[in-house]
Amino acid sequence: MVTINDSRWPLVSVQYQGTGTLDEMTFFHGRFEVWLAEQERFVLVIQQDDSNVAKSSDEKSPEAKQMGKQNIAWAKTHKLAIAQYCAGIAMVPYSKRLIALWKPLVAIGTRKMYGCPGKVFGSLDEAHGWAEAQLL
Repeated sequence: MVTINDSRWPLVSVQYQGTGTLDEMTFFHGRFEVWLAEQERFVLVIQQDDSNVAKSSDEKSPEAKQMGKQNIAWAKTHKLAIAQYCAGIAMVPYSKRLIALWKPLVAIGTRKMYGCPGKVFGSLDEAHGWAEAQLL
């Protein structure tokens, strides 16, 4: 399940619970396109509340692998606009283990895939603080 709160625009909060579905990813991308169409800088704080994201790609279902491919294709199509308008993506994984795993990868991976800064945090407060600073 994905919950999106953009009532504090330009700070957008996204919470994923569970492994997610193609429909949820499509919904998220649709909202992302709306934010890009605003042609204003914004930031994302993404919280992941599920242990299934820790699985290796060998353990992922065919649907999860397909979603990954579609997400990459979507990001490539929208990278220039994301780089222009998304001031940063803060990620808050559900566990300390994922924080340790993702921390060294997210900054480089987010910049490469989306064209904007990205960082992993251990708390929503830290993530919100960093995200808000990206807008200054």
